[in-house]
Amino acid sequence: MRTTFGFLLVSLVITGCAREKGCWFDAGPYTSRPLPTRYGARKSIPIPVLDDKDVIKVHKKAWSLYFRHLRWPRQGTGFPSDYIDEAFNPHLFQWDTAFMMFFGRYAHRAFPAIVSFDNFYAKQHHDGYICRELDERTGEDFIYKDRKHTVNPPLFAWAEWAYFRVTGDASRLGRVLTPLVKYYDWIRENRRSPNGLYWNTGLGSGMDNTPRAGEGWICMTAQQALAARNIARIAARVGARSIQDRFLAEYAGLERLINDKMWDEKDGFYYDVKDGKPNRVKTPASFWPLVAGVVPPDRARCLARHMRDPETFRRPHMIPTLSADHEDYDAKGDYWKGSVWAPTNYMAVKGFAAAGFHDLAREIAENHLRNMVEVFKKTETLWENYAPETAEKGSSARSDFVGWSGLGPTALLYEHVLGFDADGTRNLLTWHLNRLDRHGLKQLGFGTVQVDVVAQERKRAEDPPLIEVKTDGAFTLEVIHPKGTARRAFPAGKHTWKVKF
Repeated sequence: MRTTFGFLLVSLVITGCAREKGCWFDAGPYTSRPLPTRYGARKSIPIPVLDDKDVIKVHKKAWSLYFRHLRWPRQGTGFPSDYIDEAFNPHLFQWDTAFMMFFGRYAHRAFPAIVSFDNFYAKQHHDGYICRELDERTGEDFIYKDRKHTVNPPLFAWAEWAYFRVTGDASRLGRVLTPLVKYYDWIRENRRSPNGLYWNTGLGSGMDNTPRAGEGWICMTAQQALAARNIARIAARVGARSIQDRFLAEYAGLERLINDKMWDEKDGFYYDVKDGKPNRVKTPASFWPLVAGVVPPDRARCLARHMRDPETFRRPHMIPTLSADHEDYDAKGDYWKGSVWAPTNYMAVKGFAAAGFHDLAREIAENHLRNMVEVFKKTETLWENYAPETAEKGSSARSDFVGWSGLGPTALLYEHVLGFDADGTRNLLTWHLNRLDRHGLKQLGFGTVQVDVVAQERKRAEDPPLIEVKTDGAFTLEVIHPKGTARRAFPAGKHTWKVKF
């Protein structure tokens, strides 16, 4: 245990280093807290209600690894916050951390995972640049090969907004707006090609050995649009009207560019642009425009057809990170030449759901979780990536990887296998009721409430559900059912609702 004097010393050192490194973000003085354990946090973590014991085991393993990987910052690093480590090496990675927020938000009452971002904001350079990788031992930027490879997908704003939406806590939004704008502007100045599209490298994109190239990367351009969209949302929330207006215009401009320059009408697909032409390498990176919300309905249907095609992405374990009809596709994975990765799967699921393809999104989520369960039964752990053709770990994959692999048995399970959408800004829980067995979630914390919501078994999808509710505060439950939508407000207490449409 550290002494009180030690806490004060770390506070002074870290606060000073953070302010010296960057002028855009002040996390405040370092406040050490005991890091929670899986056991200590057991009353703050959602509990899925399912008869499938194997899924429950993987769910428990994911949260056990999550809490095992919480870290204090080292003295002298300049990091102002505790954080969740990505379980890869002794470095912090931007996009790993971003995706860990999407399930870490469900345990926010035990550990506020979003503060992991503060370590990156504190290391922002004066020109707005944030290195993709920070050394946990020194707090310095880690440069692998060349600076051009050090720009990760700009996902901070997307993850900040998603975290806020579950917790309902807007207290940090005003503080993070400036570093988000500065980072966006740095990318705009340094990663935009003359044609207005954005570029990256394999390492920078996170898809290390992907066979992609060009002056316009579909993922980077769509991710910048996604950043603009969420910066505008944050600005609106904190009343920064001029910033909101500016980023709505940025978003609209990128929407036009993506659809004018990156859509291939012949193939019905978004491609990277190389030498002004589509490079025709199909990867899940082309689903990022769905998440950004820039895809017209007819083009979204084309992307869904590609997703359902067994010759490209609908493999035994969806979604390979290189289409199966590409000459470099590897049935065992070979990292980003076919392996199935949690971040790209989560992104695609969210994208197709946002475009209205809820059944397809659920199919991808269930397939991913089922394959993870089969590998877990053989190895008793979670892996960095998975093989696309068989229920095996990827040909090059780290074990005990939570890390973003926790997304499958937590966030994808809650949101798409079970069908919940928690809006903590309104204490509203929307439930896409798509299962017939007894199922639900207990100890789901969002907004100001923690709730248990369980539907009893039904014989047919059309049958009206009987739902049991337990809540420690007032909230509204909205049920989306084949017969329609019903909504009911619940006060604190226990309730039974025979839903009528």
